[in-house]
Order: sequence, then structure tokens, then C-alpha cells
Amino acid sequence: MVCPHQGTTIGITNSGFRCPNHGATFNANGGWTGGERTSGLFEFTVTSNTTAGTITITS
Repeated sequence: MVCPHQGTTIGITNSGFRCPNHGATFNANGGWTGGERTSGLFEFTVTSNTTAGTITITS
């Protein structure tokens, strides 16, 4: 939930995400859709193991 432009925490909107710092908007898949030009959001794969009580995050 971090904007790739300045590291600001982004907010969730009806159509995706928006950076409150400079107005960049992103679709639900993290692709840039408007506002100040930046790259898309980074996506990480999350795997949970309920037996071990762990969560693994990979890029």
C-alpha cells in the first residue's frame, strides 16, 4: 500500500487506489491510471500456513 513515487501510504477507492500526496491513481490490479505519472504498484505473492501460523511474502 505504498506509492512508488514518494513512498506515501495509498488509500483504497471504489475503482482501485489513490495516492493522497500527489494524486496518482491505480486500478485494482495496481496499474497506473492517472494523476501524476509514476510506475504501477508492486505486487507480492502471499502464502499462509495455518498449521505453522506463518505468512510468507515473496516478490
